[in-house]
Amino acid sequence: MVIKLDFEFTKEQVLIRETARKFAHEEFKKELAKRIDEKCEFPWELYKKAGQLGLLRPSLPEEYGGGGFGVLEDVIVREELTRVDSTLGQAIISGPFGAELINLYGNENQKKKYLPKVLSGDNVMFSAFTEPDHGSDITKLSTTVIKKGEKWVINGTKTFITNAPLAKFGIVLCQEPDKIPSHRYQTMFIVETDMQGIKINELKGKMGQRGSPIGEIVFDNVEVTEEQLLGKEYRGFYQALHFFIYGRLGVAANAVGMSLGAFDRALEYAKSRIQFNKPIIEFQAISHKLSKMAQMIDAARLLTYQGAWWIDNKKDADLRTLSAISSMAKSYASEVATNVIDMAIQIFGGYGYMSDFDVERYYRDARVLRIYEGTTEINDSIIIENIANGKLTL
Repeated sequence: MVIKLDFEFTKEQVLIRETARKFAHEEFKKELAKRIDEKCEFPWELYKKAGQLGLLRPSLPEEYGGGGFGVLEDVIVREELTRVDSTLGQAIISGPFGAELINLYGNENQKKKYLPKVLSGDNVMFSAFTEPDHGSDITKLSTTVIKKGEKWVINGTKTFITNAPLAKFGIVLCQEPDKIPSHRYQTMFIVETDMQGIKINELKGKMGQRGSPIGEIVFDNVEVTEEQLLGKEYRGFYQALHFFIYGRLGVAANAVGMSLGAFDRALEYAKSRIQFNKPIIEFQAISHKLSKMAQMIDAARLLTYQGAWWIDNKKDADLRTLSAISSMAKSYASEVATNVIDMAIQIFGGYGYMSDFDVERYYRDARVLRIYEGTTEINDSIIIENIANGKLTL
């Protein structure tokens, strides 16, 4: 058997990486990041500039404002932006959260109506899955939908919803009540936030990622029509699982970028910080720590790139296989981010614990990577389940 592995980027991928890197280095100012973090603001100006450069979701079709590339190009952009700054980069790439769902399951009218608005950087959007009583387990939901004539009526509450306080539209997953098994009666709808019966409350007090606001969305007899149905009725649960493949890989890319950002800062500090008449990088305890950080980052990066390659090149792959691969990248990369940034703080010593230095903020921004888009524990369960049933082989 001949196995061909090519680890080089194409010319287009190199250009995308350079564009994202140049944009971030020129536009991401430390003072701005600190202000966004302290005041919990969304960086609208940067978001719009990223949209103009085609950096928001380069994988989506050109006719809707994307670049017509692949998921690997999305990963490259995410990595570059969060590497330069975790707060600003994360906020920008979270703006179109759920755009993949509309591209995967929306009809032509829905794609034309909604995707250009977020890919241009003019709007952000949300995807509402989590509820006060249902986080990792979405097989049963409290947000209900009942069909009445030609319309459906939605009631319930979603919480921890990224972009909810800012978005003009988004996606909600709900289910018909009193049906068994409940997940087979879930449906998705596109809703607009000015619809009668929708109330959004911003949630304050986030530990990190403060440039991405979150909120609680209350649905009180919200009426939706056939035009707002996303995909097919009663297929919402399966559509969500498909979307999580993209979402979890995106988190892995964010984690790799944040890890690299912390490593860059720790390496620079270790070469310039003088103790006992020499740079601390010359002490084996520090140099070996940096070596381990580099190894973990590269392993996480390769897992993430592998996941993107599978999505882009294995169009006929079983979704359970893709799910396990993206879960593996997400679980490992998010753990790596926590550990690498923690080691970066240790290298900085007391300075690393202070808000004047970026690594403290990186640590706060990275901690939630192990929670959203499926906790580490949930993703680990997905991985081993699919190894056990033969959908993923090592």
